[in-house]
Amino acid sequence: MLVRRIVCTVPEGRLSDGVRRELEAVVRRRSREFFGADGWTAVLWRTVPSGQMFADGRPAAGSVVVVEADDGFDQARREEALRAISGDWAAVTGTGERHLLLAIVDSSALARQQARERGRFRGPWGAWFFARIAASLAASALRRLPLAIPANY
Repeated sequence: MLVRRIVCTVPEGRLSDGVRRELEAVVRRRSREFFGADGWTAVLWRTVPSGQMFADGRPAAGSVVVVEADDGFDQARREEALRAISGDWAAVTGTGERHLLLAIVDSSALARQQARERGRFRGPWGAWFFARIAASLAASALRRLPLAIPANY
Protein backbone atom coordinates (compact mmCIF):
# COMPACT_ATOMS: atom_id res chain seq x y z
CA MET A 1 0.00 0.00 0.00
CA LEU A 2 1.47 3.33 -1.05
CA VAL A 3 -0.52 5.52 1.38
CA ARG A 4 -2.33 4.23 4.47
CA ARG A 5 -5.15 6.57 5.49
CA ILE A 6 -6.17 7.33 9.06
CA VAL A 7 -9.02 9.76 9.69
CA CYS A 8 -9.56 11.09 13.21
CA THR A 9 -12.82 12.95 13.84
CA VAL A 10 -12.90 14.93 17.08
CA PRO A 11 -15.10 17.56 18.74
CA GLU A 12 -13.71 21.04 18.15
CA GLY A 13 -11.53 22.26 21.02
CA ARG A 14 -11.50 18.84 22.72
CA LEU A 15 -7.86 17.95 22.00
CA SER A 16 -4.97 20.39 22.06
CA ASP A 17 -2.49 20.50 19.19
CA GLY A 18 0.09 18.86 21.45
CA VAL A 19 -2.24 15.96 22.30
CA ARG A 20 -3.09 15.56 18.62
CA ARG A 21 0.62 15.33 17.80
CA GLU A 22 1.04 12.62 20.46
CA LEU A 23 -1.99 10.71 19.17
CA GLU A 24 -0.75 11.01 15.61
CA ALA A 25 2.61 9.54 16.66
CA VAL A 26 0.79 6.69 18.42
CA VAL A 27 -1.40 5.76 15.45
CA ARG A 28 1.53 6.01 13.04
CA ARG A 29 3.66 3.76 15.28
CA ARG A 30 0.85 1.22 15.71
CA SER A 31 0.14 1.35 11.98
CA ARG A 32 3.75 0.40 11.22
CA GLU A 33 3.67 -2.29 13.91
CA PHE A 34 0.46 -3.98 12.79
CA PHE A 35 0.19 -3.17 9.08
CA GLY A 36 3.83 -2.87 7.98
CA ALA A 37 6.21 -0.06 7.20
CA ASP A 38 5.62 0.05 3.45
CA GLY A 39 4.47 3.41 2.12
CA TRP A 40 3.40 6.53 3.96
CA THR A 41 0.75 6.97 6.64
CA ALA A 42 -1.52 9.98 6.08
CA VAL A 43 -3.31 11.14 9.23
CA LEU A 44 -6.13 13.64 8.74
CA TRP A 45 -8.00 15.34 11.58
CA ARG A 46 -11.62 16.38 11.07
CA THR A 47 -13.01 18.78 13.65
CA VAL A 48 -16.72 18.86 14.39
CA PRO A 49 -18.23 22.06 15.83
CA SER A 50 -19.40 21.99 19.43
CA GLY A 51 -22.84 20.47 19.87
CA GLN A 52 -22.77 18.46 16.63
CA MET A 53 -21.49 15.15 18.05
CA PHE A 54 -23.66 13.29 20.56
CA ALA A 55 -23.38 10.01 22.47
CA ASP A 56 -25.99 8.68 24.88
CA GLY A 57 -28.12 11.78 24.20
CA ARG A 58 -25.41 14.23 25.35
CA PRO A 59 -22.63 16.20 23.65
CA ALA A 60 -19.84 13.75 22.91
CA ALA A 61 -16.36 14.14 24.30
CA GLY A 62 -15.03 11.18 22.37
CA SER A 63 -13.38 10.66 19.02
CA VAL A 64 -14.08 8.55 15.95
CA VAL A 65 -11.01 7.05 14.27
CA VAL A 66 -10.90 5.06 11.04
CA VAL A 67 -7.67 3.23 10.18
CA GLU A 68 -7.09 1.70 6.76
CA ALA A 69 -5.91 -1.92 6.55
CA ASP A 70 -5.09 -4.16 3.61
CA ASP A 71 -8.09 -6.08 2.30
CA GLY A 72 -8.48 -9.38 4.11
CA PHE A 73 -6.34 -8.32 7.07
CA ASP A 74 -6.29 -11.15 9.64
CA GLN A 75 -9.19 -10.77 12.11
CA ALA A 76 -7.22 -11.81 15.21
CA ARG A 77 -4.48 -9.33 14.32
CA ARG A 78 -7.14 -6.67 13.62
CA GLU A 79 -8.59 -7.15 17.12
CA GLU A 80 -5.11 -6.97 18.63
CA ALA A 81 -4.51 -3.68 16.81
CA LEU A 82 -7.89 -2.33 17.93
CA ARG A 83 -7.06 -3.07 21.57
CA ALA A 84 -3.55 -1.60 21.30
CA ILE A 85 -4.62 1.64 19.59
CA SER A 86 -7.59 2.05 21.91
CA GLY A 87 -5.43 1.60 25.01
CA ASP A 88 -2.79 4.02 23.73
CA TRP A 89 -5.44 6.60 22.82
CA ALA A 90 -6.96 6.40 26.30
CA ALA A 91 -3.52 6.75 27.91
CA VAL A 92 -2.62 9.85 25.88
CA THR A 93 -6.00 11.58 26.30
CA GLY A 94 -6.53 10.56 29.92
CA THR A 95 -10.02 9.33 29.07
CA GLY A 96 -11.52 5.90 29.21
CA GLU A 97 -11.61 3.65 26.19
CA ARG A 98 -15.37 4.33 25.97
CA HIS A 99 -14.50 7.78 24.57
CA LEU A 100 -13.16 6.29 21.34
CA LEU A 101 -14.99 4.67 18.46
CA LEU A 102 -12.26 2.91 16.49
CA ALA A 103 -12.63 1.06 13.19
CA ILE A 104 -10.02 -0.75 11.15
CA VAL A 105 -11.50 -0.84 7.66
CA ASP A 106 -10.41 -2.75 4.56
CA SER A 107 -8.76 -0.52 1.97
CA SER A 108 -11.30 -1.25 -0.78
CA ALA A 109 -14.25 -0.43 1.51
CA LEU A 110 -12.62 2.84 2.61
CA ALA A 111 -11.88 3.76 -1.03
CA ARG A 112 -15.54 3.15 -2.00
CA GLN A 113 -16.78 5.27 0.91
CA GLN A 114 -14.41 8.13 0.11
CA ALA A 115 -15.36 7.99 -3.59
CA ARG A 116 -19.03 8.38 -2.58
CA GLU A 117 -18.09 11.40 -0.46
CA ARG A 118 -16.16 12.99 -3.33
CA GLY A 119 -19.06 12.28 -5.68
CA ARG A 120 -21.28 14.61 -3.67
CA PHE A 121 -19.08 17.55 -4.69
CA ARG A 122 -19.38 17.64 -8.45
CA GLY A 123 -20.11 20.73 -10.47
CA PRO A 124 -19.28 24.34 -9.60
CA TRP A 125 -19.39 23.80 -5.83
CA GLY A 126 -16.84 20.98 -6.07
CA ALA A 127 -13.95 23.28 -6.96
CA TRP A 128 -14.90 25.65 -4.12
CA PHE A 129 -15.14 22.75 -1.67
CA PHE A 130 -11.76 21.28 -2.59
CA ALA A 131 -10.13 24.74 -2.56
CA ARG A 132 -11.34 25.24 1.03
CA ILE A 133 -9.97 21.85 2.05
CA ALA A 134 -6.62 22.64 0.40
CA ALA A 135 -6.49 25.99 2.22
CA SER A 136 -7.18 24.31 5.58
CA LEU A 137 -4.50 21.69 4.97
CA ALA A 138 -1.99 24.33 3.84
CA ALA A 139 -2.68 26.41 6.96
CA SER A 140 -2.07 23.35 9.16
CA ALA A 141 1.17 22.55 7.35
CA LEU A 142 2.46 26.12 7.51
CA ARG A 143 1.83 26.25 11.26
CA ARG A 144 3.41 22.79 11.61
CA LEU A 145 0.21 21.43 13.15
CA PRO A 146 -1.45 18.08 12.50
CA LEU A 147 -3.30 18.22 9.16
CA ALA A 148 -6.87 19.23 9.97
CA ILE A 149 -10.04 20.25 8.21
CA PRO A 150 -13.43 21.32 9.58
CA ALA A 151 -16.06 18.62 9.15
CA ASN A 152 -18.68 21.16 8.01
CA TYR A 153 -17.66 22.24 4.54
